[in-house]
Amino acid sequence: KPNENFARELMELFTIGIGNYSEADVRETARAFTGWFQRNGEFVFDRAQHDTGPKTVLGYTGAWNGDEIVDILLRQPAAGRFIARKLWSAFAYPNPEDEVVDAIAAVFNESSYSIRAVMRAIFTHPAFYSERAYRAVVKSPVEFVTGFVRALGVTTDGNVVNAYLGAMGQIPLNPPNVAGWPGGATWISTSALIARYNFVNQALRGGPDQPTHVNVAGLLNGHGLTTPDAILDFFVDVMVDGDLPDDKRRALAGYLIARDDGTPGPFTLDERTIDKKVRGLIYLLATTPEYQLN
Repeated sequence: KPNENFARELMELFTIGIGNYSEADVRETARAFTGWFQRNGEFVFDRAQHDTGPKTVLGYTGAWNGDEIVDILLRQPAAGRFIARKLWSAFAYPNPEDEVVDAIAAVFNESSYSIRAVMRAIFTHPAFYSERAYRAVVKSPVEFVTGFVRALGVTTDGNVVNAYLGAMGQIPLNPPNVAGWPGGATWISTSALIARYNFVNQALRGGPDQPTHVNVAGLLNGHGLTTPDAILDFFVDVMVDGDLPDDKRRALAGYLIARDDGTPGPFTLDERTIDKKVRGLIYLLATTPEYQLN
């Protein structure tokens, strides 16, 4: 009973992509993988269940097994381009130029399919440092939460984090299907975006006895932050790499020194200011479009 679903996904999602194989290739590839199973998390091969007959896949004919089919797929010119495009889109920006894809694909082929070499090529390519690549990828929920926790030294037992990740649309190690999470703009749907904001609010307002908590006073004391300018600069640097549009920076500076009625007032770093203004500042930064992007 050849598993055509597995064969199709192997080609469509992980090696050569749609349009580079036929239905006959799917059927023949499925035959090559007969006898392969998983038991208790381990791959096993039952030779008695394997179809040993000749198979023709992408023009190659032989009594292929699964390992040999993978070799055939990776030899296809489409494989290098497909994998290069996927990785570039994940780490740099979507819809890369053909010349970028071709350059990364060449490294994939010339390095005998080394992903390490491909990642080095991506991270050292001039286009990776271009304006187009800057803040071009939406953070996944795991990136969003982990970045917030690490940047602000959040104490957490992890349970609250996992609860909010589910609401954001990404439960670790539990993708919706074999293709994984679609990513991109789907991470910032209305409900998913609100879940991000709710997580930040929980981390900021939960209180020191809660399982997830930002120690704002500890951050200020540890870095000697006492003035509104110093506080603003610190959190802008930590959260958005110091890069925030001038109008937003001015609005946040005004927020820090504003009285309850909105008029400017003297800034006094006391418990009320820390609890209301500084926590509010962190929340507002975490909800900016800039913070949602890598």
